[in-house]
Amino acid sequence: MTIFLGAIAQNLGERVYLFQQFAEEFLTALPEAHVYVYENNSTDGVTKQKLLAWGNPRVHVRCEDVSEQFLLENGKATTYDNKPCRMEKIAYARNKLLEMMEADGMGLDPKDLTVIFDPDIPSPQSPDVLIHFCRNFPAEMDALFANGKSQRGNYYDASAFYDQYNPFGLELLSETFIFGRKYKSVIFNIPPNFPPIQVYSAFGGIGIYRSNCIRGLRYQGYVTKDVHDLFLRVKKSGHPWACELPDKPVTHIDGAQQGIYLFDRELFYRNNSGYNYPVICEHVPFHAAMIARGHSRLFVMPSLVYISDHWE
Repeated sequence: MTIFLGAIAQNLGERVYLFQQFAEEFLTALPEAHVYVYENNSTDGVTKQKLLAWGNPRVHVRCEDVSEQFLLENGKATTYDNKPCRMEKIAYARNKLLEMMEADGMGLDPKDLTVIFDPDIPSPQSPDVLIHFCRNFPAEMDALFANGKSQRGNYYDASAFYDQYNPFGLELLSETFIFGRKYKSVIFNIPPNFPPIQVYSAFGGIGIYRSNCIRGLRYQGYVTKDVHDLFLRVKKSGHPWACELPDKPVTHIDGAQQGIYLFDRELFYRNNSGYNYPVICEHVPFHAAMIARGHSRLFVMPSLVYISDHWE
């Protein structure tokens, strides 16, 4: 059994030292663990240099510089001023990280675990609870996610969070609806003693996966067929949010395209957040692909607290 802890990094600044401290404690407690870091385009004079000088033989680092033109040519969405899509840039980095770990055999042993970790921690954090779940991964789960805490103490990662009560996002419904309904429902204080919360997708700073459930999968920053199929099942189940989906969507405003039917005429996807294509948090297509494979036992674990400096 191998535990693969993977992180993507860019311009961590002094936080790189906090991540390294966390990772070293993790490696000391788990001799079967390795750490993988993929970094690109850091300009802070600290992140790239410190990662390359790490020196632990169980830490594997790859640093690159990727041109904006390359990202534009290989992406689907752009901003209004022709910049690459943020979600697609993150997905690209996450996929490079997966390639690193798969090259070292991630997922070939059914006992392997893969931890995807956000290294941008603002203060020292203990890896003890993460270590506990790596040693005692629940038999009834395929993946579990952190209880990501904002400065207010509330769960902050609403863009990655989709469950049976909040199954859609800005890619389908208006900002007024999503910010007024979904985000108010999701962003609340989840006590650590709450029972696990089953989800279609989540993250919160940490995801722990059975490696064989994700080997070969890739992140995307846009709506995929797996996401579409998941949304269709929710719609056909009679979920009340399905009533909010427009029967006759506004396709253009002043000649500008507002969205598109991607796969059929069932669901109209919106060009949201200043992009020219239906973009989505990169975790959602990844987890939809897991569900399509039959690995649908995904849970937020309230006791796995990750402290962020998000305000909300």
